[in-house]
Amino acid sequence: MPTRKIRDLPPKDSHWSLPVPCQHPEHNPPGHMVFEPGVYEHECPGCGRKFEFIVQGTWCSNLQGMNNITAKE
Repeated sequence: MPTRKIRDLPPKDSHWSLPVPCQHPEHNPPGHMVFEPGVYEHECPGCGRKFEFIVQGTWCSNLQGMNNITAKE
């Protein structure tokens, strides 16, 4: 067994504790959508996190209108 537990979780008030992740259904930018080339910004309605992503253009000459999306934070 290559993975083993080495200690219990630290108390919630320690510097090791992680923030609770946002559970809003629209937290991440929409996927499987077609966008015109450009730079877009998505803001989570739950926590306000802003996510910028770039649509560079078509990724396959056989699929006109489909865009290659590259994420950038």
